[in-house]
Amino acid sequence: MKRYWLLSACVLLAVGLSACFDRESKEQSVHPYDELADAGEDIETALAGLTDKQRLLLVFGANWCPDCRRVDASMVQPEITAYLQSQFAIVKVDVGNFDQNLDITQRYGSPTQKGIPAMVIVDRHNRATRIILGRELASEHRKGRGEFYHWLKTL
Repeated sequence: MKRYWLLSACVLLAVGLSACFDRESKEQSVHPYDELADAGEDIETALAGLTDKQRLLLVFGANWCPDCRRVDASMVQPEITAYLQSQFAIVKVDVGNFDQNLDITQRYGSPTQKGIPAMVIVDRHNRATRIILGRELASEHRKGRGEFYHWLKTL
C-alpha cells in the first residue's frame, strides 16, 4: 500500500513538473520575429501611422533567443498589450544571427551590440529617444511580469 502511494505521488509530481515545463516551452516555441519582414518598410509605415500621443517602439530580437521569446510572451499579455498599443506603435525587428537588419540597428544606435532582446523608443521625427540594451531589458523581465509591466509604464 505504501508503494502505491509513493508511486502515485511520484507520478503526480512528474505530471505537475511536465505541465510547468510544457507551459514554458509553449511560450518559448512562439516565433515572434518575422524573418521575411521588411523592417525598414514596417518602420516607415508605423511612423506614418503614429497618433499624437504615440511613439514608436522597436523591439530587436530573434526567434532562436529564449529571452526574446520570453519578453514577447509577456508583451502579448492582454493588460500589457493594451497599455503598449495605447502608447506605442510596435515593430519587431529580426536580427537573425546578428546578420540581418544591420542597417536598422546602426540607424538607431546599435542597440544589439551587447545582445538581444533590445528596444529603442523613437519619436515621430524618427529619432531614437531611449535605447534599452539587452541586459537592462532581460533584468527587468526576470523580476516577473507584474514588475515588467510597471517598468514598461516608465518608458
